[in-house]
Amino acid sequence: MSTADRDVPPQEPDRYEQPDRASVPTVRPDRQVVTRTSRATTWVGWHLAEVVGVLAPLVLALTVWVGFASLSLLVAIVWAVHEYRTRGGAR
Repeated sequence: MSTADRDVPPQEPDRYEQPDRASVPTVRPDRQVVTRTSRATTWVGWHLAEVVGVLAPLVLALTVWVGFASLSLLVAIVWAVHEYRTRGGAR
């Protein structure tokens, strides 16, 4: 073995090469890893905000002033249009 062979550092495996098993995801630094937990948390957060956006004005309409029902209706329509665009319109 010559001196030049000893000075060359060993090559590291390529981080972007496909793994041997298909079930192991490739980690890429430019993409965010989306897990089932993060998807479920996002879903719950958005739907909780949507439900509160509809129910809070509805409760105010029943207890304070009937005009709040129009705000509740507006939020419900925006929610339905958003759901149609993300789910129904993409089919």
